[in-house]
This record gives sequence, C-alpha cells and structure tokens, in this order.
Amino acid sequence: MIGSRSWTLGRAVGTVMLLLMAPLPVHGQRWTLDETMRAQIDETFSFIGRDAPGCAVGVVQDGQLAYAKGYGLANLDWGVPITASTVFDIGSVSKQFTAAALALLDIEGVLSLDDLVQEWIPELPAYEKPVTIRHLLNHTSGVRDYLTLMRLANIDYANVFDEFDGVEMITRQQALNFDPGSEYLYSNSGYLLLANIVRRATGQSLREFLEERVFDPLGMAHTSIWDLNTEIVPERAMGYSGGDGDWRINHAWNFQMGGDGQVITSVEDLVRWDANFYDPTVGRQPFLDRMHTRGILNSGDTIRYALGLNVGEYKGVRRVQHGGSWAGFRAQLARYPDQHTTVVVLCNRSDANLGGRANLIADIVLADELEEPVAEAGGAEAEAGRSSDAEQTVEPPSLPMEGYAGRYRSSEIDVVYDIRAEDGGLSRHLDGESAPLTHVSGDVFAIGGIRLTFHTDGDSADSFAVDAGRVTGIVFERESM
Repeated sequence: MIGSRSWTLGRAVGTVMLLLMAPLPVHGQRWTLDETMRAQIDETFSFIGRDAPGCAVGVVQDGQLAYAKGYGLANLDWGVPITASTVFDIGSVSKQFTAAALALLDIEGVLSLDDLVQEWIPELPAYEKPVTIRHLLNHTSGVRDYLTLMRLANIDYANVFDEFDGVEMITRQQALNFDPGSEYLYSNSGYLLLANIVRRATGQSLREFLEERVFDPLGMAHTSIWDLNTEIVPERAMGYSGGDGDWRINHAWNFQMGGDGQVITSVEDLVRWDANFYDPTVGRQPFLDRMHTRGILNSGDTIRYALGLNVGEYKGVRRVQHGGSWAGFRAQLARYPDQHTTVVVLCNRSDANLGGRANLIADIVLADELEEPVAEAGGAEAEAGRSSDAEQTVEPPSLPMEGYAGRYRSSEIDVVYDIRAEDGGLSRHLDGESAPLTHVSGDVFAIGGIRLTFHTDGDSADSFAVDAGRVTGIVFERESM
C-alpha cells in the first residue's frame, strides 16, 4: 500500500502551483556552474563505480540548482541509477525539520522552548535539575542517548522500533549524564522526545505536522518521514554497506518514527527547503531567528549548535550545516548564507566521507571567497606532546578475575550481563552471545567502546558503572546468588 498521502494525487494537486514556480527539474535544467567546476566536482566522486551504490550531489546558488548529478546506483538489484530526484534517508540532517516544528509551535504560543519537558511528558523522571525543551534542541539536556541504550541492551537495530518504544526506554532512566545546560553532548534521545512533544501538543504525529505545515507549503512532494515499514516510496534508494564489489543491504526498515532521523527526501526537494532560509514563506523571520539561535551553557559559553543546525564558519565564511549517518546512508547539507550557496550530498553507501567531500565542493565553488586556514604553531609536535602527556600507568586489577564474575542487572535498560572468568580474563555473556572484556586499568574493563568500572567490596565486586560515550552512569547491581 502507499501509506502516506505524500505521494497521492491529493498532495500533488495541493502543491501544483508551488511546483510551477519552483526550480526546473534536473532533466530540463541548464547548469549555471561553469564547466571547469562541474568537471572538478565529477572528479571528486570518481571513486564511485557505475555498478556500485553512490551519491546525489546538488549545488544551489541564488535559490536555483546550479549543478546536480547522480553517481552510481540507487538499487543494485535493478541497476537503477541515482539522480537528483532519488529519495534518500538523510539520517540526522532530519533534526532541523524536527526543530522547525518546535520553532513553529513556539511562534504560535502552543508551547515555549523554555517549557520543562515534564510539562509535556510527565512520565519523565523529575531529575535534580530541570530539563527544558531548549536543552533537548541544543543537545545540552544530559538525557541518555537511546541508540546507545539499545546497544547496551543488545537490542538489534533490525527490530521493529517506534517512537513509543523509544520514549518508554528514555523515561525509564533515573539519572542524566550531567546537569542540564552544563555541557554539550549529542543525544538522539532529545529529538525523539521532541517528536513526542509535538504529538502531545498538537494531536498529530511529527510526520503529519511537518507534511501539513512544512513539506506541503514548500512543495516538497517527495519528502516525508519513514514511519511505516510496509510503505511504498517511489524513487527510493536502498542503503548499502561493504565495498569492493562485496556490497550488502544495510537499510533500517523497521525504525518507524521521526524526530532524530527518518526524514526521506531528495536533492531537488532540499532546494525548496533551502530557499525558505532566504525567503521564509514558512515561519517568516521569527522562524529564522529561532532556528539560528545557538545554545548557551550555564557557564555563559555559546556553543555552535542551534536548533537542529550547526552555526559556525568554514575558511573564513559563515556556514550553517548538519550531517547525517544512519544504516547505509550518509548525508550532508551545508549552507553558505552570505554567498547564497548551498552544497547537498546524499549517499546510499556507508563508506562515503561526506563532510570532507562537501568541503571539497565548497572549495571548488567558493574558491574566490574562502580563506586558507592558518596552521597552529608546532601542530604535529604539540599533538605528539599531548598524546605523550595522556599516557597513564596501567594499574593491575585489584581482584582475581573470579572476583568480578557474576550476574549483574540494570533496571534502567532491563538487561542482565553475565560476567564470567574465562581464559585468564573476563567475558560478557548476553542473549546467547559471548564477547571478551579488555582490561584497561585497575577495576576498569572495556568491550566495544563501552567501559565497565567495577566497584569492589572485599574479595568481590558488587556493581559496575557503564560509560558508553553518550550514556554514562548506568549502574549494574550484582544479583544475589
């Protein structure tokens, strides 16, 4: 079935006048970017073979596509080529659309960005320090990242998982990574909670709200949120991982929600979204003001992250950008507002270094505008010195391996780690799988980027705390025998 009216006749009729005024489709476009620049961009993507997954590239200048091209295949099974109308999952580039929904609701007085999150999601624990909607938007909330929680619980990303599953997992957390507003730490949980706030404030899913208030008004007829795993999406690219002819499908079919990701769109549609940042038919100037307001920490320091956008500079010119990485997809949208130029790169292969390639396109297109970065004095030596200073003596474990062994439970992620002493070391057994723990120092062990710090009591450990980057402070207690 075609589950969304995103691709129904009704939506097409509702946007026909906007489409008539929009940039011409690629097949009818005369490129305004000069031939030399086009050749240099083509060379940047020459690593993509004709029979491999690839990328769609767009350069937008003064509201029009100055150049767009597809490289590689959208679908390896059928040999479908990528074009500027190919629909990609754009990963975390989606966050600016979620932020847009909250900005519009704030403008209209439905809610305030400074509301406590618990006013809208009362089941979120009353933490020691208050968490606001603005904290969620700026990634300064301290709310633990739900994707990391899933990894800790060994929940496969291929499982069916929706907004309500995510909210239930997040609201089970009894502590934060840090006091709200004290630090910046990227957390997908914040944007998933924002999607749920939109639902509770409006009675609409984030998808419904954005289609009515953003996508339709801007004529983004091929843009939506992937929240139904049986839905048919015309011109959709498949996601892939691998390489060197050994590609495999890597497509998160069963993540059925919006908020932190899951927007599906094309280069052509993103031209229309980009235009709203110069002539904001959606939200007008108050919308732009909110979207570009950078977060401020409790210390008074201003961070680069605004509302779903990183606001900063690149080689001496202003840049507003965000990247995305999810399953086999990579995406980058970088706007240079003073030059009225935007670079869009969408790929369906996980090995694409889009930050670097988007920068290379900017270097080509804005060569006369950019400044060369000034190298810091003694860069290599200073870096080597810092690495040397960071070296620490590795302390031996305080207990024999048997003293750490046991079954440990976390109620916050509802999982048991079976830690066993095996082969002179420790291993974790979870859901029938075994993985070795690497000793770091003292009572600290690691597994796959996750640190376990054991608390010892006498001749055995009674608990351990987890540090997994975007999740800290989760405690596993030893189960009584």
